[in-house]
Order: sequence, then C-alpha cells, then structure tokens
Amino acid sequence: MLPEICGIMASRHKDRFEEIFTIRSDNNNILFSRNKDELKKWPELIEGTDIYVETGFGKEKLFKTAGKVVALFDYPEDSVSYE
Repeated sequence: MLPEICGIMASRHKDRFEEIFTIRSDNNNILFSRNKDELKKWPELIEGTDIYVETGFGKEKLFKTAGKVVALFDYPEDSVSYE
C-alpha cells in the first residue's frame, strides 16, 4: 500500500517529489532512499522514480507514514484509510 501511495504522489507531484526525503520515522530513521541498502527491511522501489521506501513494519506505522506522505503534498492526512 505505501509504495502505491508514494507512486501516486510521485506522478502527481514530480516537481517536488524529492521532498519525500524529509519524512523520517518517529525515532528519526530514514524511510526513503535512492540506495535500498540504507533501508532496514523490505525496501520497495516507488514506481516512476529511483527512490526506495521502507516497508518492513506493521500496519499502524504504514498508515502513519502514508498519512505523512499525503500531508506533505497538501492532502488531508486522514485521507488514507483501510476497511
């Protein structure tokens, strides 16, 4: 889910997508990198970019991170949900 949301944001906001590097975990770990070896678990390439996203954590952190991603591009953080 997180790589897909990032891919959507990348396609809609190509001119400023690199701002994604400003998003960090609560303990300040990097979550996005061009070097997949810098990420701890299950890095996935974001479609249409050369940027990897960390995906090796639970659903709560996935949703929190997805909320940060959409908020970075001026969408409501709570626009990410699951059923």
